[in-house]
Order: sequence, then structure tokens, then C-alpha cells
Amino acid sequence: MMNSQPGKSRSRMLPLLGLTALALVVVAGSAVAIVVAVRSKPQAEASSLSALPDTGAEKSQSLAEAFDAARRYLDAQQPGKAEAILRAAIKKVPENQQAHLLLGETLLQQNRVRDAYDEYDRAIFIGPDNPEYRYAAATIAAQIGRLDDAELHYRAAQQQDRANPKYPLYLAQVQRKLGYTDEAKKNLLIAAKLDPDLATAWGSLAAIALDENKLTIADQHIAKARNLDPDNLAWRVIKAQVLRRSNKPEDAVALLNALPRDVRADNPGVLLELAQSYGLLKQPDNAAGIYIDAAELQPDTAEYSYQAALWLQRAGKIDRAITYAQQAAMQGHPQAPVLVTSLTEAQ
Repeated sequence: MMNSQPGKSRSRMLPLLGLTALALVVVAGSAVAIVVAVRSKPQAEASSLSALPDTGAEKSQSLAEAFDAARRYLDAQQPGKAEAILRAAIKKVPENQQAHLLLGETLLQQNRVRDAYDEYDRAIFIGPDNPEYRYAAATIAAQIGRLDDAELHYRAAQQQDRANPKYPLYLAQVQRKLGYTDEAKKNLLIAAKLDPDLATAWGSLAAIALDENKLTIADQHIAKARNLDPDNLAWRVIKAQVLRRSNKPEDAVALLNALPRDVRADNPGVLLELAQSYGLLKQPDNAAGIYIDAAELQPDTAEYSYQAALWLQRAGKIDRAITYAQQAAMQGHPQAPVLVTSLTEAQ
């Protein structure tokens, strides 16, 4: 579905490699399509793979059997057994790229993300290079906070396949997180040129323009993103931000209040933008009200109780503010006890 992201998954790694918020705009649900080896028919049980021959056709056949058995264990959600097979294979053939790629996938299934990154990085070093392997390594590196490594791998993927819009798109997200805004804009424009229907590229460009206080440009870009992907909540929030900062807080409130109350309660960014717009309208009561409503829907969310208390304080309703501050304290909010003390003293 190119409206929201490029590429479709052909891999088991979808649950593990979602690219999270590397920028204001979240590229959601990304998956890495990696071909670690061609699937072969089941040939042997793992118990027969305790040792691999050292030479010739026997080694090749036994290695294929090892990969096949490891994949079957992965499919059966038994990554520990797959890992044992693959590590035994790597002892015999340490320079086999596919063995390291499959071990990386195995480690991901165990949520050992840092170790998995090392395996993908090692596989790339062994070669041959491949943009999808680079893409996988970059996505894992971003997930564990190694943004410089992520940028390096995304850039390499882009250089190897300049026709694929997903590489400049994700490279731009990492570059934005690193503070390389000009480079990020260039790559987002490249992605949008390769795929004009790529909503994420236009939404990301809008977010950057908003950061730079270029409100007219931000509005143009976010209009394209919303036209391509009208149900994306991130684009609605950016549009609301543009409206508020263009001195149209009433329009921002109307845009966000059109969302169902449960959707608002599930998205702190929506509540924050609504509260800021109400603040600009000098309506702290309404700002408090949206957090009170969210706290009723999600009674275990301490932040909502805390924000309700803050906005009630601004509205001059100290007694009610104390109630919500105390509730936030009982829910474990770290700043709530100080607020309770301050509000009690102000009575």
C-alpha cells in the first residue's frame, strides 16, 4: 500500500521490525523483505545435523538441510533450536552469508535485537551486498538507537537501488532524527518524485516545514498527504498544528474534536494539540475537560489525570485540581505529589 509506506513484506520479521518514531511523523508498520535462502523441501530432522561434513557436495547438501531444519523450527516458534543448528553450521562455514542472515532472523524472533543486528552486519560484510540486506540492517540499527549505522545502511541501499522510493524515505527519517534536516528534505523529495502517491513523504515534508515555521509550505504538503491518506491520524494532527499556529485555533479544535472520543483518548498527541488550541482560545476549562474525559476512558493513565489537574489549576478550580492531582499520584505519576502539595498550599 504505497499511500502510507513503500514496499510489502515477504518475511517473517514483520512483528519485530516496525520502524518506530524516528521523526515527528511515524512511518508505521514497515517490514523488511529479506530473502535469506531459497526454501527447499524438508529433508532431515535436526537430530541428524549435529555435525557438518568438511568438504564437497556432502557439505553443501548438509548445509541446505540445516537451513531447512532451522526454518521449520522458526515456523514452529522454536527459535532456540533453530539457533543451535545455525551456530553449529557457522562453526563449519563461518563465511556463509545466508547462515548469518538466517541466524539474525532467529535472534529477532527471540527479541535479541542487538545480537541480530550484528549478524546482519556480518552478513553484509561477507557479501554479496544487497539493498534489502542493507535495509534490514538499517531498520534494526534504528530500532536499537544506532542511528549513524542506520543512516549508513539506508544510504548504501539507496545507492544500490535508486528506483526504490522506500530507501530515500527511511533514510530521510533517520537523517531528520540526527538533525540533518537539509539532507532529509532532499531525500523526501527524491522519494516523492519516485512515487508521487507516497503520503508519508509529503507528511514528513509538512512536519519539517512546520518545524521551520514555513506554515504555507507545511499546509501545502499536509494537504497532499491527507488527500492520499485521509485516515492517517498523524496528518490530521499536523494539519491542526498548522491551523493553530496560523491563528486559527477554533478550526484546529473543530478538526480534532471531530474524532471519536475513544480515538482521542488513545492518542496523547491529539489531546495535547487540542489542549494547546483551547489554551490559545483562553478556555482552560475545555482543555481540562478533554483530559477528564480521557481519564474516564483510561482510568489507569496517570498522565491524563495529571494534565487534568494542571488545566483545572489554570482554570482556577483548585479543589477539583487537587482531586485529579491526588488521583495521578495514586496512579504513580512522578510529578503529581509535588503538584498536590502546591495546590494544597494554594487553597
